[in-house]
Amino acid sequence: MLVLSNFAAGDRKQGKDNPFRCYKEEPTLVSYFQRMKELLVFFYRVAYREGGHFTVRAEPDAATVSSTSERQEYTQLPQDIIRPTNDQRSAMQHILDKLSELKTIDAWSHRSTGGDRQAVAAEKEKDMVEELKPAVRDFFMQLICHEFEGQPFQSPVLSFCAMLSRKKAHAGHRSKDCARPSRTGLGDDERDDAERQRLNTGGWQEAGNYNSNLSALIWMAQVLIFESVYHHHVNNGNDSITNQLKKLCEKFLHQAQDTAFARILSWRLYLTKVSKGAIASNQARWSSDGRQITYLGTTLSITEHIPQLILAQYQRAYELLFDSLLFEEKSIGTMQPGRLYDDLDDKVFNSSWLTHPKNAELLSGADSVLMKCIAQRPDLKTHFYQYVAEEDKAKLNKRAVDVYEASVQEFLQALATLLHISPMLSMAPCASSGTAAARYIS
Repeated sequence: MLVLSNFAAGDRKQGKDNPFRCYKEEPTLVSYFQRMKELLVFFYRVAYREGGHFTVRAEPDAATVSSTSERQEYTQLPQDIIRPTNDQRSAMQHILDKLSELKTIDAWSHRSTGGDRQAVAAEKEKDMVEELKPAVRDFFMQLICHEFEGQPFQSPVLSFCAMLSRKKAHAGHRSKDCARPSRTGLGDDERDDAERQRLNTGGWQEAGNYNSNLSALIWMAQVLIFESVYHHHVNNGNDSITNQLKKLCEKFLHQAQDTAFARILSWRLYLTKVSKGAIASNQARWSSDGRQITYLGTTLSITEHIPQLILAQYQRAYELLFDSLLFEEKSIGTMQPGRLYDDLDDKVFNSSWLTHPKNAELLSGADSVLMKCIAQRPDLKTHFYQYVAEEDKAKLNKRAVDVYEASVQEFLQALATLLHISPMLSMAPCASSGTAAARYIS
């Protein structure tokens, strides 16, 4: 298996080669096989079928496209560039012939009424499926072992990779995103203009996401090479599996060769380099002077917006806690967190400061204080309880409880914002509205 990972001359002297990862999780395998199915369909529709899959666009206006070269580029389609080899076409035709025979057997079995005939048809269908497997394997091997010179996208595999590099336009977002005006500062926390344009018109895949598509093709190519060599060894046995693998890997899976998968391996190296230094769409970026931070198109000033954000979230959390969650009840006493004991090094399963023995006296009765408050106030009792005539008793109103739980989640969301802000940012000076003196948010 190490030979399959031997893409760079195979010396393994620098210790950077990774062994072939034969084990993959089920969702990963499903996505990898899906990519190969898409490659087969792409070849049939775009490169093999007469006339291709795409149609010529409307003739451009003379004012828009002036030169002959621009006009040719405007009407050029993928099937005009891709140049499949005769062997690749023959392999695809072989698959289609087998599928045609399989379809004939299936139709004959449906017309047959006798049990013996149906059994014979089922046996023939099983044999035909077994014959179809090597036909599909041989087709993919023709794609893997494709040597070419010149235009890389003459290769069906590399043209397929080019298709994978593009994102689809999100038609469902087009109307509402185009109608929404562009906002700056604290106004738009969702997407900036560039993000809306990407949703409307599509765009390029991020380097990391596109790299995963290439990894899927490479892993499947490795598996197909091994399977092909194994079947060749079983049928012929002239050469050892290791020697045959080495020859194929050095010839078709080496970056110095002019093959489709050699190009893919080179692309993956470049993409890995780019993805390590790229800024993800959900990653914040600092300005060069360290005074501003940009996230999803929204720019925040450390000295202006961060203190505003802290004050707004603190006020929101305070109002939710005392007005909604504690029912504006003045009789409910506050608790000093510094008096509570919390052992962060406690390794006991399911341990918590709520159940720690040292907090028992402080927390005595805390679990029922809200229920007592509801029972003592008629307005809360009417809101949270409803009388059930069939059972002749009052029960908790599920809708009221759901609304209360939603307020709890909103309170925790406000706290989460405060917890994710660095203490250094919360100490940033901001201008006072009354004086020019600096004050600090603590």
